[in-house]
Amino acid sequence: MKIAIFSDPHLGYNRFEEDSYLQAERTIVSASENADLIICAGDIFDIKVPKLETLKRAVDIFNKAKVPIIGIYGNHERRTKDLTNPAQLLASATGMTLLHGSSTTFEKNNQKVEIFGMGSVPEEYAKEALSKVLQRYNPDKSAFRILVLHQSIKEIMASPSEDELSLDDLEKLPFDLIINGHIHEVHQKLGGKFLIPGSTVITQLKKDQMIERGYFLYQTETKVAEFKPIECRKFFYEEITLEKAT
Repeated sequence: MKIAIFSDPHLGYNRFEEDSYLQAERTIVSASENADLIICAGDIFDIKVPKLETLKRAVDIFNKAKVPIIGIYGNHERRTKDLTNPAQLLASATGMTLLHGSSTTFEKNNQKVEIFGMGSVPEEYAKEALSKVLQRYNPDKSAFRILVLHQSIKEIMASPSEDELSLDDLEKLPFDLIINGHIHEVHQKLGGKFLIPGSTVITQLKKDQMIERGYFLYQTETKVAEFKPIECRKFFYEEITLEKAT
């Protein structure tokens, strides 16, 4: 089975708003043509209460998917328990399945994948929250099992904290593949078992943002991920150094 994996489109991001829409749309259209299933690892929207025009564009974009989309919400969408976040609205207006401390199963051609998702939680509670939600998870041992998160990862962050999840924490969990959003660069760790697809749009004017944008196409049979770039507006970063300037 082929699974497309993307994250952090940040729809409505005010600095590059049109880019956020166009690049998310290109990702979903391309993923639909190449995959049996699409997974989005959070921060679909840039803010917790997006404007109506952003919600409308998001519905139009996600409705272009020709295969099922399964997602979680990120820290940019997270609201208090009794309030609706925009990812929930998007799920109710499209065919997307939104997970939080829950799982869903997808089957095709006698192949089965089970996806367990946990939306973003404050970093200081991430280890405890993941431990608690997994207590009620009964893995289907006949399925290819996937975990989807949206958290900081200690080994990847520039200034790590003891509260953050680590690759050691994740490696011992009962999953064949672990997907994480939140971090805007592309990473493959744990021998390809841990994937971060990065953001589909630039959100910071930094040198390390001069990278390709796109999504992972993952083959469950071979357990191999291929990064598929999408067309993006080019970002240039230059530094000017002045010597003996007055």
